[in-house]
Amino acid sequence: MSYRLRLSMETADWPKNEEGWSISPGTEWCPKGYLVRIGALCTAGAGFKVGNMFEVGNRFAVGDYFTAGRHFKAGDSFMAGDYFHVGDLFLAGNNFKAGRWFTAGDRFRAADDLMAWDYATGIACIGYADGYWKYLLAVDGVAYIGSGCRWFTLRNAIKHWSRHPEDRRATLALMESAKALAKLHHLKFE
Repeated sequence: MSYRLRLSMETADWPKNEEGWSISPGTEWCPKGYLVRIGALCTAGAGFKVGNMFEVGNRFAVGDYFTAGRHFKAGDSFMAGDYFHVGDLFLAGNNFKAGRWFTAGDRFRAADDLMAWDYATGIACIGYADGYWKYLLAVDGVAYIGSGCRWFTLRNAIKHWSRHPEDRRATLALMESAKALAKLHHLKFE
């Protein structure tokens, strides 16, 4: 990536409304009148486009051709590769990390610490158990589970937590939900 848009610096002098939102004067990446809140040290690559009510914490860094619909909100340390595309009403906590070609439809929610590899499509946050949020994602028609630094096919996630030396019954209960959602979305388990 040769081109980097320094969002924090570019929006620093934009006028603000009474709620503290910066009001876009109209740029290539943010239409006139759209509202944004940009934290410190935020950058984006070429082809960056956002919808109205775009809000990110500190250290937001994305690759080329990022697109987000209306009401995008992310916490600190959001990182995504090239061709990230999400619909309206996207919400992510802190430490979100996605590879290239991540997609999610409208109303996707991610708590803290989601990690997804390249070409992943976000399906659902399936819950919190044993210290980590668990997410169901899809890659090439296969169900994947993202949890903390873990990234497994659904089948391998179930094997891993079934054999874990500590009690992981709560996590395995969430995997039952993941199996049901995977079937609903016609995803293979491996």
